[in-house]
Amino acid sequence: MIKTVDVRHKTFENYILLLGFFDCLHSGHIALIKEARKLAESCRSKVAMLTFTNDPAFVLGDSCGSVFTFLERVKKAERLGVDCILYSEFDEGFKKLSFGDFFNLITENHAVKGIVCGYDFTYGANAEGNVKTLQAQCDDRGIILKAVGKQSANGERISTTLIKKYLSVGNVEAANELLCEPYSLIGEVEHGRQIGRTIGFPTANIEIPTGKMPIRSGVYKTFAEIDGKIYNGITNYGDRPTFSLDKVLTETYFDGFNGDIYGQELCVYFDKYIRPVKKFENAEELSEQLKKDLENIR
Repeated sequence: MIKTVDVRHKTFENYILLLGFFDCLHSGHIALIKEARKLAESCRSKVAMLTFTNDPAFVLGDSCGSVFTFLERVKKAERLGVDCILYSEFDEGFKKLSFGDFFNLITENHAVKGIVCGYDFTYGANAEGNVKTLQAQCDDRGIILKAVGKQSANGERISTTLIKKYLSVGNVEAANELLCEPYSLIGEVEHGRQIGRTIGFPTANIEIPTGKMPIRSGVYKTFAEIDGKIYNGITNYGDRPTFSLDKVLTETYFDGFNGDIYGQELCVYFDKYIRPVKKFENAEELSEQLKKDLENIR
Protein backbone atom coordinates (compact mmCIF):
# COMPACT_ATOMS: atom_id res chain seq x y z
CA MET A 1 0.00 0.00 0.00
CA ILE A 2 1.31 3.46 -0.90
CA LYS A 3 2.62 5.62 1.96
CA THR A 4 1.79 9.32 2.31
CA VAL A 5 4.22 11.45 4.34
CA ASP A 6 4.45 15.19 4.99
CA VAL A 7 7.61 16.28 3.18
CA ARG A 8 8.79 18.04 6.36
CA HIS A 9 8.75 14.76 8.33
CA LYS A 10 11.78 12.50 8.30
CA THR A 11 11.73 9.15 6.49
CA PHE A 12 14.20 6.30 6.77
CA GLU A 13 14.14 4.62 3.36
CA ASN A 14 16.22 5.24 0.24
CA TYR A 15 14.22 7.03 -2.43
CA ILE A 16 14.35 7.97 -6.06
CA LEU A 17 12.35 11.19 -5.94
CA LEU A 18 10.02 12.39 -8.68
CA LEU A 19 9.73 16.16 -8.90
CA GLY A 20 6.88 18.04 -10.57
CA PHE A 21 3.30 18.99 -9.75
CA PHE A 22 1.71 15.87 -11.25
CA ASP A 23 -1.73 17.48 -11.49
CA CYS A 24 -3.15 14.57 -13.46
CA LEU A 25 -0.36 12.03 -14.06
CA HIS A 26 -0.52 12.09 -17.85
CA SER A 27 1.64 10.08 -20.24
CA GLY A 28 4.53 12.54 -19.87
CA HIS A 29 4.50 12.00 -16.11
CA ILE A 30 4.24 8.25 -16.64
CA ALA A 31 7.49 8.41 -18.64
CA LEU A 32 9.12 9.97 -15.55
CA ILE A 33 7.73 7.26 -13.29
CA LYS A 34 9.08 4.52 -15.57
CA GLU A 35 12.51 6.17 -15.50
CA ALA A 36 12.36 6.42 -11.71
CA ARG A 37 11.40 2.78 -11.35
CA LYS A 38 14.36 1.70 -13.48
CA LEU A 39 16.71 3.86 -11.44
CA ALA A 40 15.19 2.58 -8.18
CA GLU A 41 15.95 -1.01 -9.17
CA SER A 42 19.60 -0.22 -9.86
CA CYS A 43 19.95 1.78 -6.61
CA ARG A 44 17.94 -0.59 -4.43
CA SER A 45 15.58 2.22 -3.57
CA LYS A 46 11.88 2.95 -3.59
CA VAL A 47 10.08 5.52 -5.72
CA ALA A 48 8.70 8.62 -4.02
CA MET A 49 6.74 11.46 -5.60
CA LEU A 50 6.48 15.02 -4.33
CA THR A 51 3.09 16.58 -4.91
CA PHE A 52 0.78 19.13 -3.32
CA THR A 53 -2.49 18.68 -1.48
CA ASN A 54 -3.87 21.74 -3.25
CA ASP A 55 -3.37 23.47 -6.60
CA PRO A 56 -0.32 25.79 -6.72
CA ALA A 57 -1.72 27.55 -9.77
CA PHE A 58 -4.85 28.43 -7.78
CA VAL A 59 -2.72 29.99 -5.03
CA LEU A 60 -0.90 31.96 -7.71
CA GLY A 61 -4.26 33.15 -9.07
CA ASP A 62 -4.15 31.29 -12.37
CA SER A 63 -6.28 28.16 -12.21
CA CYS A 64 -9.81 26.85 -12.51
CA GLY A 65 -8.87 23.77 -10.47
CA SER A 66 -6.93 20.53 -10.83
CA VAL A 67 -7.73 17.70 -13.22
CA PHE A 68 -7.35 15.27 -10.30
CA THR A 69 -7.68 15.95 -6.59
CA PHE A 70 -4.90 14.96 -4.22
CA LEU A 71 -6.75 11.75 -3.31
CA GLU A 72 -7.24 10.89 -6.98
CA ARG A 73 -3.55 11.51 -7.72
CA VAL A 74 -2.46 9.31 -4.81
CA LYS A 75 -4.61 6.42 -6.02
CA LYS A 76 -3.35 6.74 -9.60
CA ALA A 77 0.28 7.01 -8.46
CA GLU A 78 -0.16 3.76 -6.55
CA ARG A 79 -1.51 2.04 -9.66
CA LEU A 80 1.56 3.28 -11.55
CA GLY A 81 4.03 1.79 -9.08
CA VAL A 82 4.92 4.76 -6.85
CA ASP A 83 5.77 3.62 -3.32
CA CYS A 84 5.49 6.85 -1.37
CA ILE A 85 3.89 10.28 -1.69
CA LEU A 86 5.75 13.17 -0.07
CA TYR A 87 3.17 15.91 0.20
CA SER A 88 2.83 19.53 1.23
CA GLU A 89 0.25 22.26 1.01
CA PHE A 90 1.35 24.95 -1.42
CA ASP A 91 0.94 28.02 0.78
CA GLU A 92 2.64 31.41 1.04
CA GLY A 93 5.52 29.88 3.00
CA PHE A 94 6.19 27.21 0.38
CA LYS A 95 5.79 29.78 -2.39
CA LYS A 96 8.60 31.89 -0.86
CA LEU A 97 11.13 29.05 -0.48
CA SER A 98 14.33 29.78 -2.39
CA PHE A 99 15.54 27.06 -4.72
CA GLY A 100 18.30 26.31 -2.21
CA ASP A 101 15.86 25.97 0.69
CA PHE A 102 13.59 23.80 -1.44
CA PHE A 103 16.46 21.43 -2.23
CA ASN A 104 17.47 21.28 1.43
CA LEU A 105 13.88 20.51 2.41
CA ILE A 106 13.67 17.47 0.14
CA THR A 107 17.15 16.11 0.86
CA GLU A 108 17.73 16.72 4.57
CA ASN A 109 14.72 14.71 5.80
CA HIS A 110 14.85 12.01 3.14
CA ALA A 111 17.57 9.67 1.85
CA VAL A 112 17.33 10.78 -1.77
CA LYS A 113 19.59 8.64 -3.95
CA GLY A 114 18.31 10.00 -7.24
CA ILE A 115 15.95 12.61 -8.66
CA VAL A 116 13.86 12.34 -11.83
CA CYS A 117 12.16 15.37 -13.36
CA GLY A 118 11.16 16.85 -16.70
CA TYR A 119 13.60 18.78 -18.87
CA ASP A 120 11.74 22.03 -18.12
CA PHE A 121 11.31 21.57 -14.37
CA THR A 122 11.55 24.76 -12.30
CA TYR A 123 11.41 25.22 -8.54
CA GLY A 124 11.86 27.74 -5.77
CA ALA A 125 10.56 31.29 -5.42
CA ASN A 126 9.89 32.93 -8.79
CA ALA A 127 10.94 29.65 -10.46
CA GLU A 128 14.59 30.64 -10.04
CA GLY A 129 15.72 27.03 -9.89
CA ASN A 130 15.90 24.88 -13.03
CA VAL A 131 17.47 21.66 -14.24
CA LYS A 132 20.90 23.35 -14.45
CA THR A 133 20.83 24.51 -10.81
CA LEU A 134 19.37 21.17 -9.74
CA GLN A 135 22.21 19.33 -11.45
CA ALA A 136 24.78 21.40 -9.54
CA GLN A 137 23.02 20.74 -6.24
CA CYS A 138 22.77 17.01 -6.95
CA ASP A 139 26.46 16.85 -7.88
CA ASP A 140 27.35 18.43 -4.53
CA ARG A 141 25.36 15.78 -2.64
CA GLY A 142 26.26 12.78 -4.80
CA ILE A 143 22.68 12.41 -6.02
CA ILE A 144 21.89 11.07 -9.49
CA LEU A 145 19.74 13.36 -11.63
CA LYS A 146 17.73 12.20 -14.65
CA ALA A 147 15.95 14.91 -16.65
CA VAL A 148 13.52 13.35 -19.14
CA GLY A 149 13.06 15.06 -22.49
CA LYS A 150 9.90 16.54 -24.00
CA GLN A 151 7.00 14.12 -24.47
CA SER A 152 4.72 14.74 -27.45
CA ALA A 153 1.59 13.23 -28.99
CA ASN A 154 0.20 14.06 -32.44
CA GLY A 155 2.74 16.85 -32.78
CA GLU A 156 1.74 18.60 -29.54
CA ARG A 157 3.61 18.75 -26.24
CA ILE A 158 1.82 16.64 -23.67
CA SER A 159 0.73 18.89 -20.83
CA THR A 160 -1.92 19.38 -18.18
CA THR A 161 -2.97 22.53 -20.04
CA LEU A 162 -3.75 20.50 -23.16
CA ILE A 163 -5.74 17.94 -21.17
CA LYS A 164 -7.74 20.72 -19.49
CA LYS A 165 -8.48 22.15 -22.93
CA TYR A 166 -9.90 18.81 -24.10
CA LEU A 167 -11.99 18.31 -20.94
CA SER A 168 -13.42 21.82 -21.07
CA VAL A 169 -15.05 21.02 -24.43
CA GLY A 170 -16.09 17.48 -23.52
CA ASN A 171 -13.45 15.70 -25.61
CA VAL A 172 -12.77 13.05 -22.98
CA GLU A 173 -11.52 10.56 -25.59
CA ALA A 174 -8.59 12.85 -26.47
CA ALA A 175 -7.94 13.55 -22.78
CA ASN A 176 -8.07 9.83 -21.96
CA GLU A 177 -5.44 9.09 -24.60
CA LEU A 178 -3.01 11.41 -22.82
CA LEU A 179 -4.04 10.24 -19.35
CA CYS A 180 -3.46 6.60 -20.41
CA GLU A 181 -6.73 5.70 -18.67
CA PRO A 182 -10.21 7.23 -18.54
CA TYR A 183 -10.71 10.55 -16.80
CA SER A 184 -12.31 9.89 -13.42
CA LEU A 185 -13.98 11.39 -10.40
CA ILE A 186 -13.94 9.99 -6.86
CA GLY A 187 -16.56 10.87 -4.27
CA GLU A 188 -19.07 9.60 -1.78
CA VAL A 189 -22.48 8.55 -3.08
CA GLU A 190 -25.05 10.89 -1.57
CA HIS A 191 -28.79 10.77 -1.04
CA GLY A 192 -30.59 12.91 -3.60
CA ARG A 193 -34.27 13.69 -4.19
CA GLN A 194 -34.65 10.18 -5.72
CA ILE A 195 -36.52 11.56 -8.71
CA GLY A 196 -34.71 9.12 -11.01
CA ARG A 197 -36.09 6.18 -9.06
CA THR A 198 -39.66 7.30 -9.81
CA ILE A 199 -39.05 7.07 -13.58
CA GLY A 200 -37.12 3.79 -13.51
CA PHE A 201 -33.62 5.31 -13.53
CA PRO A 202 -32.26 5.40 -9.95
CA THR A 203 -29.01 7.34 -9.83
CA ALA A 204 -25.84 7.53 -7.73
CA ASN A 205 -25.16 11.18 -6.92
CA ILE A 206 -21.62 12.45 -6.33
CA GLU A 207 -20.65 16.07 -5.72
CA ILE A 208 -17.76 17.53 -7.70
CA PRO A 209 -14.83 17.50 -5.21
CA THR A 210 -13.61 20.89 -4.01
CA GLY A 211 -10.70 22.14 -6.12
CA LYS A 212 -11.43 19.82 -9.04
CA MET A 213 -11.66 21.49 -12.43
CA PRO A 214 -15.18 21.40 -13.91
CA ILE A 215 -15.45 19.66 -17.28
CA ARG A 216 -18.02 20.41 -19.98
CA SER A 217 -21.58 20.10 -18.73
CA GLY A 218 -23.33 17.23 -20.46
CA VAL A 219 -24.32 13.58 -20.49
CA TYR A 220 -21.47 11.06 -20.67
CA LYS A 221 -20.97 7.35 -21.14
CA THR A 222 -19.21 6.21 -17.95
CA PHE A 223 -18.42 3.08 -15.97
CA ALA A 224 -17.54 2.10 -12.41
CA GLU A 225 -16.52 -0.96 -10.45
CA ILE A 226 -19.11 -1.83 -7.82
CA ASP A 227 -18.66 -4.88 -5.58
CA GLY A 228 -16.04 -6.26 -7.95
CA LYS A 229 -18.15 -5.92 -11.10
CA ILE A 230 -17.95 -3.32 -13.88
CA TYR A 231 -21.18 -1.48 -14.72
CA ASN A 232 -21.67 0.88 -17.64
CA GLY A 233 -23.38 4.14 -16.77
CA ILE A 234 -25.09 7.25 -18.06
CA THR A 235 -23.78 10.27 -16.15
CA ASN A 236 -25.38 13.69 -16.11
CA TYR A 237 -22.58 16.15 -15.28
CA GLY A 238 -23.95 19.57 -14.37
CA ASP A 239 -27.31 20.96 -13.35
CA ARG A 240 -30.72 19.30 -13.80
CA PRO A 241 -32.91 21.85 -15.55
CA THR A 242 -35.93 19.55 -16.01
CA PHE A 243 -36.46 19.66 -12.25
CA SER A 244 -35.13 23.23 -11.74
CA LEU A 245 -32.07 21.96 -9.84
CA ASP A 246 -29.03 24.16 -10.49
CA LYS A 247 -26.51 22.53 -8.13
CA VAL A 248 -23.68 21.09 -10.24
CA LEU A 249 -22.95 17.44 -9.48
CA THR A 250 -22.86 14.04 -11.18
CA GLU A 251 -25.87 11.74 -11.37
CA THR A 252 -25.16 8.27 -12.74
CA TYR A 253 -27.54 5.51 -13.71
CA PHE A 254 -25.65 2.19 -13.79
CA ASP A 255 -27.07 -0.28 -16.28
CA GLY A 256 -28.13 -3.47 -14.49
CA PHE A 257 -27.24 -2.37 -10.95
CA ASN A 258 -29.97 -2.35 -8.28
CA GLY A 259 -28.04 -2.30 -4.99
CA ASP A 260 -27.64 0.30 -2.24
CA ILE A 261 -24.32 2.17 -2.36
CA TYR A 262 -25.23 5.29 -0.37
CA GLY A 263 -22.28 6.48 1.69
CA GLN A 264 -19.75 4.44 -0.29
CA GLU A 265 -16.74 5.96 -2.03
CA LEU A 266 -17.07 5.45 -5.76
CA CYS A 267 -14.77 6.15 -8.71
CA VAL A 268 -16.65 7.00 -11.91
CA TYR A 269 -14.69 6.77 -15.18
CA PHE A 270 -15.69 8.84 -18.22
CA ASP A 271 -15.58 7.19 -21.66
CA LYS A 272 -17.19 9.69 -24.02
CA TYR A 273 -19.49 12.69 -24.31
CA ILE A 274 -23.00 11.75 -25.48
CA ARG A 275 -25.07 14.95 -25.60
CA PRO A 276 -25.70 18.30 -23.90
CA VAL A 277 -27.84 18.62 -20.78
CA LYS A 278 -31.41 19.38 -21.89
CA LYS A 279 -34.54 20.65 -20.20
CA PHE A 280 -37.43 18.29 -20.85
CA GLU A 281 -41.10 19.19 -20.55
CA ASN A 282 -41.81 16.44 -18.05
CA ALA A 283 -40.42 13.30 -16.41
CA GLU A 284 -41.88 11.04 -19.12
CA GLU A 285 -40.00 12.89 -21.84
CA LEU A 286 -36.77 12.61 -19.82
CA SER A 287 -37.38 8.87 -19.34
CA GLU A 288 -37.70 8.37 -23.11
CA GLN A 289 -34.41 10.20 -23.69
CA LEU A 290 -32.65 8.13 -21.04
CA LYS A 291 -33.83 4.95 -22.79
CA LYS A 292 -32.15 6.23 -25.97
CA ASP A 293 -28.99 7.09 -23.99
CA LEU A 294 -29.02 3.58 -22.56
CA GLU A 295 -28.94 2.10 -26.04
CA ASN A 296 -25.99 4.38 -26.79
CA ILE A 297 -23.87 2.89 -24.00
CA ARG A 298 -24.68 -0.79 -24.51
